[in-house]
Amino acid sequence: MRVSIIIPTRERAFYLRHCLQTVLDIDDDDIEIIVSNNASTDNTEEVLAEINDPRLKVINTGTRISMRQNFEFSLSHATGDYVIYIGDDDAFIPQQFSVFREVVEHFQPDSLSWSIPTFGWVTDNYSGKNGGVRFEKKFLFGALEQIDMKLMKSKLLQADYEGFRAPTIYHGAASRAFMEKNRAPNGVFFNGTSPDLYFTDLAIFQNARHFDLRHPITISGKSAASTGAAHNSKSIKKDASNPAARFAAENNADQMRDVADFGTSVRGAFFQVMETVRHILEVEEKPDYAAWFRFVLADHKGHGVDEQQDVIRRLREYAALKGESETLEKLISEGVSDVSRKRLAARWEKAKSKLRSFRIKTELEGENTVLTAARVADIVLGNDYSATAQNDRDRLWKEAVKRSKPFPRQF
Repeated sequence: MRVSIIIPTRERAFYLRHCLQTVLDIDDDDIEIIVSNNASTDNTEEVLAEINDPRLKVINTGTRISMRQNFEFSLSHATGDYVIYIGDDDAFIPQQFSVFREVVEHFQPDSLSWSIPTFGWVTDNYSGKNGGVRFEKKFLFGALEQIDMKLMKSKLLQADYEGFRAPTIYHGAASRAFMEKNRAPNGVFFNGTSPDLYFTDLAIFQNARHFDLRHPITISGKSAASTGAAHNSKSIKKDASNPAARFAAENNADQMRDVADFGTSVRGAFFQVMETVRHILEVEEKPDYAAWFRFVLADHKGHGVDEQQDVIRRLREYAALKGESETLEKLISEGVSDVSRKRLAARWEKAKSKLRSFRIKTELEGENTVLTAARVADIVLGNDYSATAQNDRDRLWKEAVKRSKPFPRQF
């Protein structure tokens, strides 16, 4: 069973070098590693030219295109039975790939998701928790579970992302057969401005046979170059060349549009892509518009006053189109808070989970990158876990804690 690992990249050779090495470190001949270079002008080509591995396939878009277009372009070059996308500042945990293969070969799901620890890149202009990874017992050595997609559909229609264990193709895997079966009438698979959100919503509405693994296969890298970090950071947004600004400009140049556009709101992107998928699939069930309006209005992270007012204006236009103006205006007049019993309960559960966790510095031989983070993660996790066998989770956790002792704790 062949697996295509796709890394879209753009002007981030520094990060790509380390990300790519984590994939090259996977001891598996039946993978193809596709780097889709989005017309980078830095030294990306030089970094890629240094690598001599028959599993590596380098493609170039030739001209700058949107993220959606790059996902579609790279998919057209993939030959695997399963497809995985990661970012160029992310990582695979090489020895854990065998766990992934064990699952897909045994169960052949439409989609598979897994636990994703985070690594903050050590850079001068990124102020997150840098240079380390947190390991939580809740997300290690756990059981493989088939997810109730009817429940996920209900949660999606109500903008309820607490306990949302949905399919994802970004730090997740999708069956190529499922993807080909669900191409839109235009022959394109990714028909939303955010390709990862598009896949998630499509898989939910199409009742994908989805499994979730409570064990990490990849690591999410966070840096000043990350699009997500830029969308949520006022300081990064001050720079006109920041990733969020480039993302928006390239999306605007793409002829493919969502059925709505809620500006710079991250939660608005969730809303507009969900509505796009509903439109394409002709889903008759209506979402809870009050819940969705509330969800988007409560999103103030990284927003200035002008941006928030622009989002409200766009919401009003869409509400009028859907005959939901009264619903929206009532919420605006009453004021919206992001605090609820359900959300507070989720925060409490997250806090309790951290009590059964440890965070360690991932430096090796004076270097601290996502590559060293992946190698440290493999040391800590070991290779005794099986996703298809009975595991003594307490024993595996204790052994992981013991193996973590040589690495400095971060608090």
